[in-house]
Amino acid sequence: MTAQGELDGIGSLCETKSLYNHSSNPSTAHAQWSEFENPTAEEQRVLGLGNPFAVIHRHSRISQDETTVAWATYSIEARSPRLRKVLDQIFSDYPEWYPDDSPYAVHPPFTPYVHRWEDMTTALESEDPTTKGELELLRRELEPLLQQHLDALKKARDTGVISFDLLWLILAPGCLMLSQEGGQTCISRLRDVELVPPSNIIPKQHWRLSLSQIDWNGSYTGTKTTTKKVFEYNGSMSVIKLGVYPLEFEQKHQAIREAMLARGRKFEQLRGFQVATCTGKKYTFRENRYEEWKEIPKQVSGRIIIDAHAYINCQEDLPPQPRLGRSEVWMQPVCLEEAPEESDDEASSDDGSEHGEASKKERMEEIRPLTDLECILAVPRVKGFDLSTKEWCEFDVDDIGEADWNEAPYDNLMLPAGDKDLVMAFADRQRGAGISFDDFVKHKGEGIIILLSGPPGVGKTLTAEAVADKSKTPLYMLSASELGTDPSKVDKVLARTFELCRLWCAPLLLDEADVFLEKRDSNTLARNELVSIFLRRLEFYRGLMFLTTNRISNIDSAFKSRIDLTLPYHDLDESSRRALWVKFIEGHTTEATNINDKGYDLIYRLSRL
Repeated sequence: MTAQGELDGIGSLCETKSLYNHSSNPSTAHAQWSEFENPTAEEQRVLGLGNPFAVIHRHSRISQDETTVAWATYSIEARSPRLRKVLDQIFSDYPEWYPDDSPYAVHPPFTPYVHRWEDMTTALESEDPTTKGELELLRRELEPLLQQHLDALKKARDTGVISFDLLWLILAPGCLMLSQEGGQTCISRLRDVELVPPSNIIPKQHWRLSLSQIDWNGSYTGTKTTTKKVFEYNGSMSVIKLGVYPLEFEQKHQAIREAMLARGRKFEQLRGFQVATCTGKKYTFRENRYEEWKEIPKQVSGRIIIDAHAYINCQEDLPPQPRLGRSEVWMQPVCLEEAPEESDDEASSDDGSEHGEASKKERMEEIRPLTDLECILAVPRVKGFDLSTKEWCEFDVDDIGEADWNEAPYDNLMLPAGDKDLVMAFADRQRGAGISFDDFVKHKGEGIIILLSGPPGVGKTLTAEAVADKSKTPLYMLSASELGTDPSKVDKVLARTFELCRLWCAPLLLDEADVFLEKRDSNTLARNELVSIFLRRLEFYRGLMFLTTNRISNIDSAFKSRIDLTLPYHDLDESSRRALWVKFIEGHTTEATNINDKGYDLIYRLSRL
């Protein structure tokens, strides 16, 4: 007689089969038997069972009751290659929307799917029937699990208010965020959101937002990451009162986008080296006793230099600068390169002097066109230098205008025509100068030195200003009092000033330079050291320099061979002073006047009272 087990094939093999319990629970009822000793192998076997299916819905047992079994969703995974391709498009600007070790598997509360639910609905309209069916299948699995959150999100959008615990619903990575920075409206892109529990350092629970903006560091354009916090609050709060919030909640969001785009296009044009004017605010930074850098707003009105390269590489006390990141997915097809590394040859000076010590890095700029999105995300400030106060600052983009070059002072210079033309010829020569062979030592003797001598008030300083404006170059003005008399300080300031003039092709005016030009003698050793320092620096200066002096007869002989042109100025006679008044009045009159010669004579006599 045949046993029932034999008919079913049970026990028909004369072999032993080993099974392994992967559960740590000693109860037999909770044993997890497998034919594989290695749990990973068992996992691979189970995964193989799901390979034919477009979507895998994993469940976890949440009840340990022997008679009752309850299950909760552990994850939902998209397995179909077609479905994954659609999801890649939907989440193209959503960073890390699934774990690296579980591709396309998302766990409750399914935050990415909540944020992109509308995009998934839209995608249904453009897919082929097979892919559309798989996407609908995924939505059917998700919808019952997401419905409560989707309803809460819709309510927040309809009412404009939300509770602290549900803030994650409106904080979708990749969305545009609105905030105020230093009185300026800013748009940034949300990179990541994290709920941070209370701690000893920050005792209040808060959401930490990682935000991206577009910035320029003097070498390349890239993303700057900043962090903002939204601290816990009771009840519900209006979204627009959070300090930083999604742009979509702003009623005039389209107008704000357009304004930010226009400002960003201006930012795009202000990269690199620019001479401009600024009327508004500037921002300097100072380190306090706690080693914290504090922003100090000041008023500014006048000519400025915009140059992030010099700001970062040439100032002595540089505030911490964030490193700009490479291109992100949402910025494609933009390609951002890291700043070039400085070679040993570039870092050292080979001209036999200390000329190269102020230059930490040569200017190497990758200035590329920006997309509309990058312009919208551009920071509201640029880095530069205030020529009037000689301060390194940041300037509001909206306050910056074109350089106001004025050629009238050059036309009004009370110099013989030949002298004016000669000075201008020297300036033009230096602006277009290539390599000079004045000396065999590299960079030695490449500069042009013009000495302006005469009493005060005869136009020496005005000459330098007029020539600079006529040639459309920024004039760097430095007085002997600013240099001081400490040899080490003088040497350092000269090195830094000469380097800036080289970077900006700026003529230098060293006013009241007598202390550095006077003859050396054995009785004034301290002054002798200053003269020697200045002479050494002067030999390797490569730009146009104006020196003013009241005592030309006392100039040290070593300077005479380095001066290319000397212009003597004399006290103005009566006719010259009257001519100055005529030019001044005519230059400041917008309409034709009826002033005749007698009228000008009267004005001049009144000015002498």
